[in-house]
Amino acid sequence: MTRFVAMSIAHTRLSSRWCCLSKTIDLIGPADAVKPFDVYAQTEETARAYFIRLRFAKWGGMPACEDCNCTAVYTYKSRHIFKCKMCLRQFSPTSNTPWAYRKLSFRKLMTIVAAFSINAQAVSTRELCRNIGVQYKTVFVWLHKIRNELAERAKGFILSGEIEIDGSEYGGFIRPKNVKKKRDDHRKMPFRSNSRALTVVAARERGGSVRTWVAKHESDARSFIRDAISPDAVLFADQGVWWSWLRARHQLFTINHKEAYYSPEACTNQAENYFRALRIMERIQRHISGQYLDLYAADAAWRIERNKWTDKGGWSDAVSAMSRCGRSELAGYFQGRKRSLSLCQRDGTTKAWRPPSRSERLEKRVVADGGGLDEIGSARKPPGRRTWFDGFDYFEAQQIAADPSCIPNGAGVYTLWLSDGAELLNLVGFKESSSLPLWRTEHGVQVYVGETYDLRSRVLDHLLSNADRSTPRRTIMALQHSFGTLPDLLVGADRALTEASLTAWLSQRAVVGVKRCGYVKAEETSILLHAASPLNLVRPNPCQFGKFLSALRAEFNTEIGNGWPKAEAGWRPSRR
Repeated sequence: MTRFVAMSIAHTRLSSRWCCLSKTIDLIGPADAVKPFDVYAQTEETARAYFIRLRFAKWGGMPACEDCNCTAVYTYKSRHIFKCKMCLRQFSPTSNTPWAYRKLSFRKLMTIVAAFSINAQAVSTRELCRNIGVQYKTVFVWLHKIRNELAERAKGFILSGEIEIDGSEYGGFIRPKNVKKKRDDHRKMPFRSNSRALTVVAARERGGSVRTWVAKHESDARSFIRDAISPDAVLFADQGVWWSWLRARHQLFTINHKEAYYSPEACTNQAENYFRALRIMERIQRHISGQYLDLYAADAAWRIERNKWTDKGGWSDAVSAMSRCGRSELAGYFQGRKRSLSLCQRDGTTKAWRPPSRSERLEKRVVADGGGLDEIGSARKPPGRRTWFDGFDYFEAQQIAADPSCIPNGAGVYTLWLSDGAELLNLVGFKESSSLPLWRTEHGVQVYVGETYDLRSRVLDHLLSNADRSTPRRTIMALQHSFGTLPDLLVGADRALTEASLTAWLSQRAVVGVKRCGYVKAEETSILLHAASPLNLVRPNPCQFGKFLSALRAEFNTEIGNGWPKAEAGWRPSRR
């Protein structure tokens, strides 16, 4: 008790040092341990007592009931909870705060807050989870809870004086093509209208606080900026035409960045300095999801202001924001309740926004690629546009066996066609889907697609080699072993006879399509998104028939394949 009184007196003497935190709600009392090492060196009981003193700072560090503000409480010995003597309400140190629903120990919990507040630029989630020995998702959620409380509290700040306004675009990067002549200028349409790109708009007091918003375009945040600044504020911005709208209420000075970064009339270097801090945070985190971009923007704004304080000031401010009454927005993250981004709209409202899901991205890609398959599975091509089914050269299996050099060397994709493929697939129970039909041409039905960096070697593996080096060969053997409906194909314990029978069977029915290209994986994925490939076991979209084939292959290997002698190396190994 003596130590607590002495620390309270010391805090009173230092009250003048905390005047810079006038915007901090309920400034927390003395914070002796502000470094992660100091906190983690404590025992759990010491860390819990220390947390209670910080959590109930406005009641002098003593547990108090928030319903009736009564500091007279019972303390349970068997459980770490309290009971109010006036209203008989039971509560814990984390009840009705963003700290609630915690499973971490107080020692680890306060270590996370200390590491978050002590870093001048940013704290890496991966590094922090390794240092304190918890899972990545746990640290990820707790850091976002802290950022969310800082962002919510910053919404009450009103900026005044000289204010600089600027915006910066994040996300939506499109990887350029490897070959220079195939590269497009991604600064122009239609790349400029990328749906994943977001803009962070910042308004910063010169030498003061920072307010941030996330929108699709800088002009969408104008009404939010107007509500966040005092009427007598003086604004500085670039020469974007959308900022002229603010002249009706404020004095506005602009600068042409094509001519200068600074002039005696206007300058936005302090706002640019904020975006530099946000870019540094983006590099430290390696990736910032658009769903949480506003939280990272608020975090960078808080650090810009926090760098003027002492370490204890940053610690106290973070704990103060987390100790407010109410449930956190991110509560229930592990139960699937993901947070949505509040995207600013031009009419002054906000809209819940999330990055598109994987299925939505695949659908957009199919639409962007154009073309597709008609009702009978024939490829159709939009006029004047190259599509996924263009550029293939077709060779019969007998032609390849007679002259393998007809297949070009190098990287590309290849497709395997069967002349009577529709009838054979029907015999083994394949059901064609209207959303993903079979690809039919005069060569038959396409049943398998692959990508490789050595087309000739890989095609010969499928047509003339053995089942150890070819996925479709072993799959066809498994189908014949289970159904026995494929004509003129013998599958048995004699491996040489089985391989020779399958080679002869393919020479009568198979046609191979070959397409030279550089981005082989992207080309293969594009085909799998537009057309069904029954013999492909792994594909980017769900395929029940693929799972069925995997079970048949496992059964075939157990009964026959595992007993076969090891095959010879055959054709030279391919790179892919």
